[in-house]
Amino acid sequence: MTTPPRTGTGYGGFPAQQTSAPGYGHPAPPPAQPASEGRRGNLRRNAGWAFVGAALASVVWTAVVLAVPGMITTKGSPLGLRGYQAVDDLCAKAKLVKFSQIYRKPDDTPNHRTDRAPALDSMSCVLTLQQGSVGGSGDDADYASLYAQVGLHKAVNVSAEFDAEKAGRRQAGYRITDVPGFGDSAYTAYRDETSGSDKSWHSVTHELLLREGGMTYYLSWSGSYQDGKTGVPEQETIRQALLADSRDLLKAIGGR
Repeated sequence: MTTPPRTGTGYGGFPAQQTSAPGYGHPAPPPAQPASEGRRGNLRRNAGWAFVGAALASVVWTAVVLAVPGMITTKGSPLGLRGYQAVDDLCAKAKLVKFSQIYRKPDDTPNHRTDRAPALDSMSCVLTLQQGSVGGSGDDADYASLYAQVGLHKAVNVSAEFDAEKAGRRQAGYRITDVPGFGDSAYTAYRDETSGSDKSWHSVTHELLLREGGMTYYLSWSGSYQDGKTGVPEQETIRQALLADSRDLLKAIGGR
């Protein structure tokens, strides 16, 4: 089956642009592609580029904080890290129990990166997931991508930027749902949009964003489907997986 060309969508709902200061806003992973050898190869390559972009953004943001803190400092003192600590491999801490009930992981090694600096520690992980039973051929499986990012902000109060991202997503057409009792502030953001020249194809993004003190957390699931031919898991199924696996991951890096 020939797959139509696809277009990428930036994190925060703003195609091909940064939604906030580098290193705090969330660079876009590629939307997942229908299963085929070509599409699988493109997904892996694009996931790698998404990881590189995230890492570079983190380095740039750290440099800005250290060099010119007056340019980005918001009102108030740093909020404290509440016990969260940087780890060398965020992917290794992400057990993904709930997502593993929906997908099976490909053999590809996830990409991870950790940067430490006096003002900001940043961790990221990007990987692909594959539907279908373990041991199957995978020819008819659907792929999706997960991207996680944790920022430990030690020099600035990031609450204003966090709130601004929420407003930006709402303006971009995301469906925002608050998550009470999770950190100081948390919400999920969902959007289903057509992409490319063939409007039967949809790119779907479901995100969880959370702030607890000076720790900011982001987990995004990205998938795609074609009207009447392919599908993706139910919206609530993905939302519950985002919440459950995020609670486990945050505990693994020092949260309560």
